[in-house]
Amino acid sequence: MAERNSTLGGREERRCELTGSAVERDMDSSGNVTTVILPARDIVLNQGILGTVAAWHYTVMQSLEKIIKCGVTKPADIEITLGEKPITWFSTNPVWENTVIKGYVRNGHQELLGMRGLLEHGHGIARIGIAKETAPLRWNDLREQSEMPAWFASSLAKVARRWNAKPGEWRGTFDAVPREKWLTIETYDAKTYSWLPFYSEARLGPQAHRR
Repeated sequence: MAERNSTLGGREERRCELTGSAVERDMDSSGNVTTVILPARDIVLNQGILGTVAAWHYTVMQSLEKIIKCGVTKPADIEITLGEKPITWFSTNPVWENTVIKGYVRNGHQELLGMRGLLEHGHGIARIGIAKETAPLRWNDLREQSEMPAWFASSLAKVARRWNAKPGEWRGTFDAVPREKWLTIETYDAKTYSWLPFYSEARLGPQAHRR
C-alpha cells in the first residue's frame, strides 16, 4: 500500500523539509574528515545487508521522486479520521497493491486508474522494498493500534476488496521509514512486464558519482 489518492496510503506531495542529497563523511589516512554529498539519484541501497525484501511501498514515479528527495517514507496523514494515528503503508503483494490509484478526468468524468490505467496513461510506477521487521504490523494490528474507527476500517477493507486488494497483504508501521532501511527501489518496465532495479550498488558502484 502506498497512497490514499482515493482510499488508502499517503500522498507524498507534501513539502519536504529535508535536502535532496544524502550526506556521508569519509576519513583519510591523516584523520581528516571529508564531507561527501551523494545526489538523490546516486543513493546506494542496503540490499543483501539488512535482509530480504518482505513488503513494498508502491507508488507512482512523481511521488517516488519526492520520497527520494525527502529521504524518508512518511506516515499517511491525509484523509484519516480525527484522532487516528498515521500509518506508513506497505504491501506484501509481489506485483502491485490495487489500492494505489490516481484520479483521471476524461470528458468531464473522473476515472480511477489502477496499475494498468496508470501505465496506459504514461504514469511510471515504482516501489520501495523493506525488510519484515521494518513494517511488522498487519491489518488487524494497524486498525486497532491506530485508533481507526471501526466503521472506517470496515469501509476501507470493503472498498479495497472491491478493487481486488487483500487487507491480509497490508503491512505498516507508525514510524517514518528512512532510506537507510530501504533495501531496493524498483520501477516497472511495461515492455518486459517486470520490475527492474532503479538504484543499486551494482549499477552505481560504492563510490559512484561522488562530488
